[in-house]
Amino acid sequence: MKTSNKLLIGFLIFMLTVPLFFLSALKTKVKRGEFAMESNYLTITGQLGDYKVIKIDGLSKSPEALSCHIQSSISRKYEYNNFHDKNNFLSIKKINDTIFIQYNRKNEDKSNVFNFIDLNLFVPNMENVLIQNATVYIDSVNSKLTKMVNVKLQNNAVLNIGSTSGGMNSSNSYVYLHNQDDSYRILRKPVSTTQIFDSLNIEGETDSKVVLGGVQIKNLILNMQSNSKLEIPLSLDVNHISGKISAETSIKANSKGINALQPLFK
Repeated sequence: MKTSNKLLIGFLIFMLTVPLFFLSALKTKVKRGEFAMESNYLTITGQLGDYKVIKIDGLSKSPEALSCHIQSSISRKYEYNNFHDKNNFLSIKKINDTIFIQYNRKNEDKSNVFNFIDLNLFVPNMENVLIQNATVYIDSVNSKLTKMVNVKLQNNAVLNIGSTSGGMNSSNSYVYLHNQDDSYRILRKPVSTTQIFDSLNIEGETDSKVVLGGVQIKNLILNMQSNSKLEIPLSLDVNHISGKISAETSIKANSKGINALQPLFK
């Protein structure tokens, strides 16, 4: 074989090998969590006025698309990351006494691709929260700001209460944003919580899911309708419990969790 042909073949092999090497290295970094996207997104912040009700509405049949972390604060504000996506965006507005948080998606029937949106909501009042098609995390409540937390779940809504709330107590916590083909992660600040609730009233309608774990609740009112789901992965410390759990509710809990729920099996 001529020297020129050998050089040509060697060059072609080199050109094919280098991209594969970089792709393999990038894939390894993503799996190890070493890849972070630090550009091409904006952190959107805003102020909230006085309100009595918080209504959170995510993406139909995809409650994981919108994650909302509600945190006790004397301020009324929000923040989230926006990836310059005109087809998937969040709208937050106040009408009368209600704050409406809506995941908006263009061409919903034409595409299965969507971005995850992670919203931090800092509010003093959690007395009335309505969730549908979204995932909400509440780590704890300041009893001086909110005496009674009332949460109603509809249409595939997911509620996480206590230390199960997305691992937000860790020193290195990340928010994951995905679409069908890509995955990005952004470092966020950890949240310090006490995981104590004075009074908590949860109503889970059909197809909703409630996760309780690592939390102390003085008074728990829990009503779960048919085809709902209830998980207690960690300890559940409740002084008083009332309500009703449907026989069709799927329950995943340890023996202590089951014992704590006994008064609700009617």
